Amino acid sequence: MSIPIASLDTPAALVDIPQMQRNIQRMQQRMSSLGVRLRPHIKTSKCLPVIHAQIAAGASGVTVSTLKEAEHCFAAGISDVFYAVAIAPNKLPQVLALRRKTASRVPRPSSLSVSSMTNASTYGSKSIATAIAPAWPRMTLY
Repeated sequence: MSIPIASLDTPAALVDIPQMQRNIQRMQQRMSSLGVRLRPHIKTSKCLPVIHAQIAAGASGVTVSTLKEAEHCFAAGISDVFYAVAIAPNKLPQVLALRRKTASRVPRPSSLSVSSMTNASTYGSKSIATAIAPAWPRMTLY
């Protein structure tokens, strides 16, 4: 059943599915040729069919920037999730609850976060896998 574009309520997402699939394949092929594991950030699509298409194409997992996105992915059966923002100490109980269910990883960008995570993880039965990332490179704009 086809609906005329003019009759759609806005906002409405119109996706060229074949083009999207080509883009996903092209990105995955490029990363694979470089020997890099692709972990696409879902904040752009926030759409499970797109996320599943990325994983089916070979993505090793997903990247999220909110705990709500992580919970959504876990509920959909996506177990390899990277939470890519600093964690406020008050969010650690929620992170530990998610960690008990999955293979999630979180960054540790500061000594405060490291200390908070170390203290919080002693209360759970699982440790929190972490990634310590270097500071962003400084750039000069002319």
